[in-house]
Amino acid sequence: PTLIPALCLAGSESVHPTGTAMLRDLDVNHLTVGMYVAELDRPWLETPFTLQGFYIRAPGDIERLGRYCRFVRVDPRRYDIRLANA
Repeated sequence: PTLIPALCLAGSESVHPTGTAMLRDLDVNHLTVGMYVAELDRPWLETPFTLQGFYIRAPGDIERLGRYCRFVRVDPRRYDIRLANA
């Protein structure tokens, strides 16, 4: 079984606009490699991120997010343990 970081489960819960996915609000400082960022705290077009939703693949991704966002919404069901262990 995949172990999901406790912080990924501990954030506040919100419902995605489609109503299908339960997302967690997390402070950017609590992100870890392997988490899937589904939404930002600002419009995507106000950031250099070209994709609307992406995996945290390296600590540098967290640093970049921190320059533009205070919090993000992650999808805990999409956590990728392989990235975390890479």
